[in-house]
Amino acid sequence: MDIRLKKKNVHSKTLLKKVDDHVNATVLLLDLASDLDTVVSLIEMLLNEEAKYHKLDQINVIGDERNNKISYVKRGIFKIDISYKHLNVFNTTVLHYIIDTEI
Repeated sequence: MDIRLKKKNVHSKTLLKKVDDHVNATVLLLDLASDLDTVVSLIEMLLNEEAKYHKLDQINVIGDERNNKISYVKRGIFKIDISYKHLNVFNTTVLHYIIDTEI
């Protein structure tokens, strides 16, 4: 399994590390092909917990037909997009995960 991360406007490296650890653990524990909705829900729940400590707002976790084409899913490639905004920061942090389960 290969997990790649593209990131944009990261304001807190400690929070990025926690989010990355949560995503990696969740993806490794659950089967993406059958439980993609569960993976996305779990990541969103973990981010909401972190939001209390890191003052986050506008948390979005997307991992459905909006960003996963059927042709990619058939090849075992899944995409999960995470975005969140710190309360006192203008820019939104965007994390784009590409998970290849066939490697």
